[in-house]
Amino acid sequence: MAYRFVTDLPREEYEAFLQKATVVPLTQRPGWETVKSNWGHAFCGLYRDDTVIAAALILTRTMPMGLKLCYSPRGFLLDYEDKEAVAQFAKGMRDYAKSQGAFAVKFDPFVLNSDRWGMDPQAALLNLQAAGFVHKGFGKSLHDYFNPRFNMAVRLTDEEHNPLDPKALLKSFKKGARSYIGNYHKNRGVFFEKAGPEDDLSEFARLIGCTEKRQNVLLRSADYFRSIRDAFGEDTVVYYGKVNLPAFIAYTQGCIDKGQNVESNTRNLNQAKEAQRERGDVVSLCGGLFVMPPKGEGIRVAEYLYGGSDLSLLPNLSTPNGMLYQVMLDCMEDRVDYLNLGGVEGTLDDALSEFKQKFAPEVLEFIGEFDLVVSPLKYQLFDKGLPTARSAMKKLRSVGKKG
Repeated sequence: MAYRFVTDLPREEYEAFLQKATVVPLTQRPGWETVKSNWGHAFCGLYRDDTVIAAALILTRTMPMGLKLCYSPRGFLLDYEDKEAVAQFAKGMRDYAKSQGAFAVKFDPFVLNSDRWGMDPQAALLNLQAAGFVHKGFGKSLHDYFNPRFNMAVRLTDEEHNPLDPKALLKSFKKGARSYIGNYHKNRGVFFEKAGPEDDLSEFARLIGCTEKRQNVLLRSADYFRSIRDAFGEDTVVYYGKVNLPAFIAYTQGCIDKGQNVESNTRNLNQAKEAQRERGDVVSLCGGLFVMPPKGEGIRVAEYLYGGSDLSLLPNLSTPNGMLYQVMLDCMEDRVDYLNLGGVEGTLDDALSEFKQKFAPEVLEFIGEFDLVVSPLKYQLFDKGLPTARSAMKKLRSVGKKG
């Protein structure tokens, strides 16, 4: 058998290979390189005779201290139990990194640290280490690695890839989420809709800005969100949770007339009337940006990338709960297997985990991050300098919070 590594795998061959992959991470799909336009990129592949048996999107960028790094986010796409294929891909990646003047290749494969998806993590770990990759350990912090090692994802199909019963799915949610879905929202004039192609996403960016201000974090701009939509087209879906204020006002007035929670309902009524005067009849309360998976033979995972909410108006409506349930229903209709809610702390005891646990997700623990060292001296500078830089950034953020 003859092996051949290429750094210019034709797009049609790359996409054909993805169709047969066990799972296709969003960050390995064609289009991600345009989102990350400030990185160089290459679509690499490994042929065994005339058949593509491995592929990866590789991004290249100059990092702090002028050091250049190759990075494959959630790559590579290959059979990690095939020791020879792993070794051959490593050889090709080392040569490519040298040609780019990179000190290392970093990647964090979409391989679980369990056999849940039919992969053997121990075999993957041993074969990667035998090929010269350095495993970065099993850290639990959300910020230990380029990508979080722990994600939470809601399973939406059974083992035969048939959609779950929507009522059973809803029943699996914790009461704190389940109670604010369905008639609770319908009665109060809350509804959920997808953004149309004419939406410039400025309203979504406003909602993200509300979250940024509230949590003292920096997320992304409208231009970045538009770049994701441009890259993935119809697979990019923005959902909004909105309230029809006349309907909410009518419902709330009816509750007051019945003597129900008069004090809090009067406060909500006055707030809704003021918002109607200032902002019109329909107001967006939350939004989420999702990317749906391509069709293929493997496990299909939709990604919840960004979410924002305006809690200055009627926060007790808990519209993000209803929005996520609506997304899950739409995913099931398209036979999507998982909705990935994103990264969490490995201890599962942070506020982010607490919110996501409402939806009865599975915890996806990935095998972790690996480095292929090309220049040991430069690698040591980067490897020792990166934690220091992260620590400095944390201190800066804490100073900002105090201010």
